[in-house]
Formats: sequence, C-alpha cells, structure tokens
Amino acid sequence: MPSSSKRIGLMFISAATAVSLVACNSEKAAPEGQGEGVKQLEPPKEVELTLYSDVGDPEDEVNRVYIEPLQKKYPHIKMKYVRAAANSGTTMTDMLASSTKFDIFYHGRGPYEEKLQEFNLMFDMTELARKHNIDLSQLEPTAVNSIKEAFDGKLYGIPVTLNSLLVFYNKTIFDQFGVPYPKDGLTWEDTFELAKRMTRSDGQRQYYGFGMNGTAQFAGMNSLSIPFVDGKTNLPTIMTDERWKTLFQTVFMNPVMTETFASAKKIPNWASFSKDRNLAMILYTASVPNALEEELKTLDWDMTALPVFKNAPNAGSRANPIYFGVTPLSKHPDAAMEAIKFWTSNEYQVEMSKKGKLMASKSKDVTGVLGSESVFADKNWGAITRYPFTPLAPLTKFDNKVRTVYTTHLNTLMAGEADLNTALRLMNEEAAKVIKEELSR
Repeated sequence: MPSSSKRIGLMFISAATAVSLVACNSEKAAPEGQGEGVKQLEPPKEVELTLYSDVGDPEDEVNRVYIEPLQKKYPHIKMKYVRAAANSGTTMTDMLASSTKFDIFYHGRGPYEEKLQEFNLMFDMTELARKHNIDLSQLEPTAVNSIKEAFDGKLYGIPVTLNSLLVFYNKTIFDQFGVPYPKDGLTWEDTFELAKRMTRSDGQRQYYGFGMNGTAQFAGMNSLSIPFVDGKTNLPTIMTDERWKTLFQTVFMNPVMTETFASAKKIPNWASFSKDRNLAMILYTASVPNALEEELKTLDWDMTALPVFKNAPNAGSRANPIYFGVTPLSKHPDAAMEAIKFWTSNEYQVEMSKKGKLMASKSKDVTGVLGSESVFADKNWGAITRYPFTPLAPLTKFDNKVRTVYTTHLNTLMAGEADLNTALRLMNEEAAKVIKEELSR
C-alpha cells in the first residue's frame, strides 16, 4: 500500500515535464500565467474493515483507544468493532456460520492462540509485516517470541499492548500505623515481613497486610515462568518442576498468607482493598489505573514493583500481551496490516503510554513516558518496568483446565488441610486425568 506521504499532497514538477505529461493526459493543465503545472494525486480509496474480538471490551473503549486514533491518522480506513455476544448472534461460531467476514481479530495470550486453532483463523503475517516495514525488533521480545514459538516460527499475531503484575498499596493504612511504605526492589521475604507488620487489629477492625486478586492470575504471570504442562510429553509439571515448590513455599505457604487465609477464609482481594479498605497491599495488574480509575480516585495509593525471588533477583513479571492479527477472511489484508502497523508505531505507542497503558514497544520513548499524562501522573509508574519481563512459559491447549486444578488445591494447602507433598500429588493426579480426557476427545 502506498504510504500516506505519497497518497496525500501536491507534487510540483517542472514546466517542461508538465508539457509532456499533458500530452499523456496524466495531469491537470498549468494555470494561466504560471510556469509549472500541478499534478493532483488521486486520494486513497476508502476501505471498510471489521475489528472483532470476544474478549468483551466495551465499544466506547475500543473506539476511543484503537479506532478513533487510527481514523484520525488514516481517514480513508473506516473501521467498525464487533463485540462478541450470544444475544446478538456475534459469537465466533455465529460469525463463521453466517459467513460474516472480519479483518482483524484480537485477544489476550492463551485464548488468542486457542481461538486461532479452534476456528482455523491462522494467517501468517510474516510477508505482510515485511512489506509494510513493521519493525518487530522494537516490540517486547518475550511477546513476539511466544507467538512464534507457539506456531513454528510463523507470525500469526503481533503484540500491541501488554499487562503485567505489580503491588498497589494504601498509603492511608501505612500512615495510620506509622509503617514506611513498600518500595521497589523488595524480595518476597521483605514484602511478607512488611505485610506481617500490617496484619493487625485496631479496635474492632481487622487489617491484612497482603492479598491478591486471584491465585490463578499469579500462577500464570509469576516471574518463575513455569509451564503448567510439558508440551512434549503432555504431562503436568507440578511434580517434576521444582520451581512450583519454590513458588508455593515462598508465597502461598508463607505464614502471613496462611494466617490471613485462616482469619479471612480467603485471600483478601480487590474489594478488600478498594471497598472494605482493610488491605494494605494487593498484587494486581498494570491495567488497574485505567480500568478502575474511579475507584482509585477515592483512595490515597501508590504502586511498587512485583517482589522478586531470591534466586531470580532481576526477573520481573511475565508480560501478558494482547495480540492483533489479520484473518484469512479479510478481503483487505494490506489495509488491515496498515492498521496494525499504526497501532505498533512509535507515534501511537507513545500517546497511549502517556495515558497509562502498558504498550508492547520496548522503546525508551514509549516506556519513559508511561503514565505521564494519566490522571495519576504523580504515581510510581516506573514500578511497572523496573525489571525486564521474564520469558513467557510455553503454552499448551490444556493450560486453562490444568491451572484450575492447581489453584483449586491452593485453598486446601493454605487452609492447612493438606501438606505440600500431598497437595502436589493430588494436583498431579487430577491434572493428568484432565489432560487424558482432553486427548481422548
């Protein structure tokens, strides 16, 4: 596709050339009294694209974040967003059954790869990316490598945004008890020592030092990069990869966590932090300042980097990418790729980063302005990129169900209803059964 600089604008040529071109009827005649003619390039042809996902993002958000910036840059690209919903007949199955075309599909890592394979939506964008000069080397390498590793080197998706884990803390609670705020660079041991000081009663009110918004999320994005399943043997890794023991013993079996679980009958979550306001620190994702902006406006808070393991002192969170891909259904693959090129461009990535979105570019131009124009511009945005993102563990089609098995048993482990070896054995047996059932289908 021609670049915008060739599509838009005026080209000035010499009078001599103009005369010869007039004879060929390829330009307008020079205005009377002027010495040179003006060639008017044809405006780019308007093209209509459909962006589709079943991730559930609201239409106004997708328009604001993706479509409006694109159409401002390229007015000839008209795009509509279709959000999957069973009541509107727009699930993936509905769309394909009715032969409804969509040009670009996006989703988070895991579901993205699963949907491509389940519905045969694989389209290798390697040549298109080369044709449109998309510089993949400027994008987060763990995200690019992951999609290529999943599909034998083929480029079936391009990361545009990321998500990661970090710790949010309520400054009011720390001030109340005169305890220093957490800071970047803490180990898990340091964090739980701090959490221990913050787990206390004040009158009739019980406060907790540390929580997280779901154990499954942490199991999938922790910095140890442990695969749930061995992709070569199709066997659970829970008994064979010693890193699982490190994870459980360091985090979930820490006395602060087990005592909190015994008291609260759960791990305190986001409601404990934002509504009940009895939780000092919570592990959650980098998308929170944008996604839960109104709730955070009512709190005095800040954020700090994900704690590190002693044996991996420079390993940060895994980065969960949102992939965008041209589909084999598209009648306009070049225009679709031009849209993805824009979303990965330095221009777009910088503007979105300023608003507090964690973008896929690893350029310092992008990471250096993260959150600078957010309503929370005074917060510690550097916490998100304090450490390099750790490599993403290889995916298998069994991951979601196996992860559910693992995390279900975490509750019994933290409740003291099973010792570690027993819990690991039960996880292994049930995960192996789930995998066997999936293979038999």
